[in-house]
Amino acid sequence: MVSRVHQPPRHAREAGAAAFCEFLQNPRPLWLKDGTLEDNAWLVELDNPTIRRHASTTIRFDILIAPDRRLTDYAEWRDLLTAKKYVYYALTGPNAWVRSASTIREEYAGFVAFLRWRTACGLPGMSDLTQAWFEEFCDSLKHAGMEGLIRSEAAAREAVKRCRHAGRAPPVQQSDPNTFSVEAASRLAGFEYSKQLSDNAAKIFADWAVENGLKITPVFITG
Repeated sequence: MVSRVHQPPRHAREAGAAAFCEFLQNPRPLWLKDGTLEDNAWLVELDNPTIRRHASTTIRFDILIAPDRRLTDYAEWRDLLTAKKYVYYALTGPNAWVRSASTIREEYAGFVAFLRWRTACGLPGMSDLTQAWFEEFCDSLKHAGMEGLIRSEAAAREAVKRCRHAGRAPPVQQSDPNTFSVEAASRLAGFEYSKQLSDNAAKIFADWAVENGLKITPVFITG
């Protein structure tokens, strides 16, 4: 259900297990085309794939929410459960508000961006959000859009700083040790995919690669 990266206190383990057991008592929904609610990747199919081109999508919960922090780490079990409930009830029951695979993908991406923002602000849980934080959230979104929430530029700059301080070279592609690995660098900054980086964040990584004499792909250069 959740990975045991580090061992939490017994009462926390028991609370997490009980909360997940209660959620898993929900009936397996028709839209879940593979596996169970316990899995950390849900194949969601909301339409007939022979009729609609984009009838399905995969929702992954085993994702980075910050450097070295995955949603499936045991310490994050409350947010993992919240994420699963968010997707489940968006698609299930009389109050479901999502009707297409593309919409649930966008809804979940928005939830993850919010979670990344809260984590970057140092707030351990949803209950720590106050009116002041809500206003901060709205201001960040209004003035900088999604980048105001996920803060990829600051994350990229910090990742490069950490690596330089540790004397760590930029990551390279396994197939070509002379070419910079964009995806690996993104993960150093706490992002699952390079497409989550802003143009400014991508440039920070590109400059780092060039400084170390590495080739970078044209796609990465153009952002």
